[in-house]
This record gives sequence, structure tokens and C-alpha cells, in this order.
Amino acid sequence: MFFFKSKITRRILTNPILYRRLTSLICPPPPSEPIVTVLDATSSVGVNLALLLKQNSHIKELRLYDEDSDTHPLAEDLNDIDTRTKVVPFTCRCLREAIKGVHLVISTGGCQNKIGQTQRELFDKNLDNVRNAAIFLAEFNPAAVYCIAKPPVEALVPMVSEEYKKAETYDPRKIIGVTTVASMVANTLIAYHLRRDPADVHCPVIGGLSPKTTIPVISQTKPTVEYNSVLTKQESVSVAGVVLLQKIYSKLQDAVANAEETLLSKGAMFCFSKAVAISRFVNLVLKALKGDKKAVECAFVAQTGHIGDFLPYMTSIVKLGSHGVASTHMPKINEFEIARLRAAMPHILEYVLLGQTFLHGDFSLPSKFKIKKSCDALLKEKVQECNLRAGIPCSN
Repeated sequence: MFFFKSKITRRILTNPILYRRLTSLICPPPPSEPIVTVLDATSSVGVNLALLLKQNSHIKELRLYDEDSDTHPLAEDLNDIDTRTKVVPFTCRCLREAIKGVHLVISTGGCQNKIGQTQRELFDKNLDNVRNAAIFLAEFNPAAVYCIAKPPVEALVPMVSEEYKKAETYDPRKIIGVTTVASMVANTLIAYHLRRDPADVHCPVIGGLSPKTTIPVISQTKPTVEYNSVLTKQESVSVAGVVLLQKIYSKLQDAVANAEETLLSKGAMFCFSKAVAISRFVNLVLKALKGDKKAVECAFVAQTGHIGDFLPYMTSIVKLGSHGVASTHMPKINEFEIARLRAAMPHILEYVLLGQTFLHGDFSLPSKFKIKKSCDALLKEKVQECNLRAGIPCSN
């Protein structure tokens, strides 16, 4: 016969009410009705995203925050839509209240608004906004999943991670860079070439989200891509098979990577498609938080295992779970995609370094990583400023 040595243990295990309370503290149940906060809600992407999320049946309460604009008119308009989701506005001085107790926070907006805008310019444009949210989340709600949908995610995700580390609340599962729009564009373009319904096509994307880092893994498209079936007889005869295949790969990969530039050149904004992509990713995260085991999407997150030996952060296939990121996976890639990933690695590492060094100037990448491109004057100035504050003499 088994005897409990501790009276407290015996009391807990034999009392169903105490047992449920204890297990709920150790392993908290997934939220039955999640609360979501949209930051920069009055931006072009934020308004469309709020409209889509108001119609999401998984959301109990949708909070709207914008540090530059009043969100009350938008909330009043959205609350007239006859769905169960309640929209709550917050003023520019209520960031703490807007994020406290929520399960998911989305930082959106800040998109490229002119042709040729660099990733560095976008970083300088969006870093203060994203960092402020990270400071408040790390302090008041580190358990929330923080989805960053501002460009460049390759630099902002590492910066947010360093902010959480500084607050000693870092959990890589909670910080996610949203890259669903690249997969969505890839699905659309590939479906056009295959003459298929885009809803039936799925192409994973790896690398990052900027033009130089986005890599559609066309070889792993579902259903299997058969390019010869969509070529004319003249094309198939005039060019050798391998050369033609590489040409098509390059054409599709460039089209996906430069989709935003293409829209801007035509006078269109990259806001409707991006809002839909973010909404789809949010829906997957919410399903995962509620216990769905099949929520999988591509996203820019911290890497572990053999993938992390090559890049500390990158876009990969992410399985979502009740705490955010459950696991990361790399799809199989062919020689064309390997070549493109090799070309993208220096740029990804440069963006990662930009985000990491912005806070403290610490180049914490392993020594085996070699950056082909030297840091520019802006980055050097920031590192020198950090060194001066730390009392370290600047080296020439």
C-alpha cells in the first residue's frame, strides 16, 4: 500500500479543487477566448487588419492602439459590425492598458511608401515604435505572443529579442516576424504559371522578407510544380531544359521578392494584401493558442539546432503551439534555392547585427559568421556611442 509522506501533498492530491488549481498554475490551459491588440491601428494596414479581425470568431476582444492618432472613431465604426468581437480603443498614453492581459499583440504599419526605400531607412522609421511596445511587453506582459509585421523583420525581431533579454523575460517562442505575405504572393504567381487555383497552391518561403533575402522554395510547392507542362513548344525546343528551368525559377523568385516594389511602381499600395496575410497568420496563432496541433506557417523567428548554426534568425517553416513557436523546420531545397540562400545570408546577418547592436553594440554572433559587406557609417556610429557610454576607447 502506498502512503503519502507529506500531509500537504496528500491533501492536494485527494482534494479535486486544490488539484485543479495547482495544475492550472503549473500548466495553464489555453485561452478559450483570446484578446488581441493591434498597434498602429490607424495605419493603412492597421485599419484593414482591424476590419478583418473584427470578423474573426476566435477573438473575444480586439484592442486598438495608436500613439499618433485617436482610435475611437475607428472602434465606433467597427463595433457597428454584427460580430461577437468587441472592439476597444485606447489613447496614445495607454499602451500599458492596451497590452496588459492580452494573448497576442501585433505591430503593423510602417510599410514602404516609395520606390527604392532601403531596409535601413525602414528600420530607422519603425524602430522606436516597435521598441516601445517591446519595452512595455517585456515589463507588463511577457507571456503575450508579439507578432512583428513591420519592415524590416530581419532587424526588428533581433532588436526586440535583445530588449526582452535585457528585461530578463526573453522567450524566443513569443517573438515572431510575420512573413505570410511572401508565401501568399508566391502562391498567386505560381498558380498563374500553372493555371491552377491559388487556393490549391502552397509554396514555403525561407530567408527573410526583404527583396534581397526572400527565397520562395518553389521545389517544395504543393502540388508538385511541373514547369514543362506550362511551356510552349517553341520555348521547350529553343532552350535546354536545365537552363529554361533556372530561368523560370529566377523569374518567379524575383517576382515574389520584389512584389512590393512592383506594386509601388504601378501606383498601388501594399496594404490590402499585407492585411489579409497578417490576418491569416493571426488566425493560425489563435488556433494554436486554443490547442490546434496543425497550425503551420512560414515566419521569421530565432533558430535552434543545426539551422541556428548557419543563421541565428531566419524565415523557416514554423509549427505553432499553445505558447507561440513550438518548433522550426527547414524544407528541402534544390541547387537554385541553395545558391539564392547563400547570396542572402550576408544580408540577413547584416540586418540581424543592425538589430542586435542598436541597443548595446554587442556583436553576439558566433565568430565563424563572416560578413561579406562591412557595416556602414550609421552602424559604426551607433557602436561607437555604445562603447563611449561603456568607457571603451574607440578603435580606428
